Amino acid sequence: AFWFGQILESVNSIPYRGRFITVSVLMKKNSTFSSGKTGIYVGTGTGTDEAVISAGLVANSKIIDASELSSTDYTKFTFIVGLNSNINQMELLFGFSSAVFGTLPPDGSAIQIKQVQLNEGSVALPFQPRHYAEELALCQSYGYMLDVDRTDNRTVTYDANTLVFVFPHP
Repeated sequence: AFWFGQILESVNSIPYRGRFITVSVLMKKNSTFSSGKTGIYVGTGTGTDEAVISAGLVANSKIIDASELSSTDYTKFTFIVGLNSNINQMELLFGFSSAVFGTLPPDGSAIQIKQVQLNEGSVALPFQPRHYAEELALCQSYGYMLDVDRTDNRTVTYDANTLVFVFPHP
């Protein structure tokens, strides 16, 4: 399995309780991605600010077959999820996982994504880019330098096919 995405903090997840959200994204594949599947995964849970691999998350996934992707043009995908009224956390992930999406694509397959957006409601809104200064300020609020000599920077093996990198955040 290979995943990349974003965990939303509880403070950012709670406002969506009991509502619909829509994830929209533009995706394309490389020429090696001739078969198999990828997808979009939205996990929700009642814990507070837990890790992406936490047990007990409610999984919602949209499976995307290789035949739905172009290797030359981006294709827009939307995914609507109704959220429970007791959620405290959400995560949005993209990736390859035989357990979630079924058949893995051939080795060397890749997807490109852009214009990822999560909005409230059951309609995908037009992409709303942020101004560079606003995006930079939001990123810097979470940014920090890793100290390579810290003993709590580590890689944890989650299962035979997954590595999880753990970095403490101040």
